Amino acid sequence: MSEMMDVTEDKPDPAEEIRITFLFMGQGDCVLISCPDGKRILVDCGSTGGLSDTAWLRAHMMLRSDDGVAKRGGLDALILTHPDLDHCNQIAGMLLGAKIEATTLDGVKVEAQTTATIPVNDVYFSFGSKDVNSPLAAYAKSGASDTIYNRLGVKRLHLVLLNATASGVRTWNWGATDKPYADTPLNTGVLEVAWGTTASKKRAWSVKIIAGGVAKATDDQSDAGGRNAGSLVTLLQLGTEKALLCGDATVSTERFLVANRGALISGLVTLQAPHHGSSRTSSSPDFVNATRPKSVAVSVDLIEYSHHLPGKDVIDRYMATVQDVTRHRVDAWQRDPRFQKGTTNQALAQLDQWRRDGVKLERKQSKVDDEPVSEGPHYIRADQEDVTDVFVALSPAEGYLCYRGNSTKDIHLTGLTGQVDYLTYALTGE
Repeated sequence: MSEMMDVTEDKPDPAEEIRITFLFMGQGDCVLISCPDGKRILVDCGSTGGLSDTAWLRAHMMLRSDDGVAKRGGLDALILTHPDLDHCNQIAGMLLGAKIEATTLDGVKVEAQTTATIPVNDVYFSFGSKDVNSPLAAYAKSGASDTIYNRLGVKRLHLVLLNATASGVRTWNWGATDKPYADTPLNTGVLEVAWGTTASKKRAWSVKIIAGGVAKATDDQSDAGGRNAGSLVTLLQLGTEKALLCGDATVSTERFLVANRGALISGLVTLQAPHHGSSRTSSSPDFVNATRPKSVAVSVDLIEYSHHLPGKDVIDRYMATVQDVTRHRVDAWQRDPRFQKGTTNQALAQLDQWRRDGVKLERKQSKVDDEPVSEGPHYIRADQEDVTDVFVALSPAEGYLCYRGNSTKDIHLTGLTGQVDYLTYALTGE
């Protein structure tokens, strides 16, 4: 239904590639993996803002198209990196069937219909409950647990622990009446979700979880409960080409990966920037140097002002490693280095200048979610879609400014490219 922004050079045979599609979820995450053997795996599905009715319908229909699961009949696996709402509160909205009114979407007529529910075979997750009869209790707030337990035909649930103190998986046979479970050690330090060999070129491929349940370090500035640090991290590989999906991984997760999975994460073709490009919690210099990705995808809303995502210092770090591509727009937040609360700062000065120039502004307040949000109000240029190489948003109370520039470096934001087009990457092993 929707166009895809294909950032690959060519379009090889689907049976010879792993395709990675970042669906636009506003402020959230939802990544579809299409494997060479036809398997379909979804990593996260949530949003805490910016998901309009049109954007929801576009994603809902895309998942049921030939690019989604239409040819497969369902998802082979659903990977839930952690229980934050922006990663799991759209499981029901995207996977359950829904009544759709007749409309036009991206210039194409959509007939009135009731869409089918997308069944799921296996669910992999972090932060399991001590109650073995309700392993997804941490996901109850989002509504994901009830949907997974009762409405998707799930066969197995897998609680994954891959960190400095534990390496194993607890698996529930959820399709059985008594729902028995069993614990299995993972001596290799990874959990393979899907694997095989391509049909023609005979290249080995795999989708594997390489970290999960990492403990939050004392200097980690992320959430107090350690949910982000404990995110499941998924490695995709075809031949020698690799991609890494990080959820909300933090510096704690990154240190574990650099120290214990260094060979696996080195020389990436594609990286999903950890924690939506946060400069406060993630994308440490050591991690960027260890992974040295050729391309970076940032799952983030258009002008994400509640947490100032992505950070300019993070974008600048990746600029040094990624390849050159066609010129495109990139947003990044920066803070006045001389900022002191209650005093004049660069953001306040810019706001005064906009007012003198008669720039029309939209005034916003922070969106509430699972984590502390920045102090508002925030100001966005009403003409932001038509401008570039200027500041497009401000958070004067905390001295933050969002600059929109043009770049030829392979860093793309879903909020800028995913409103109609989805970011799509491919591993081909070439």
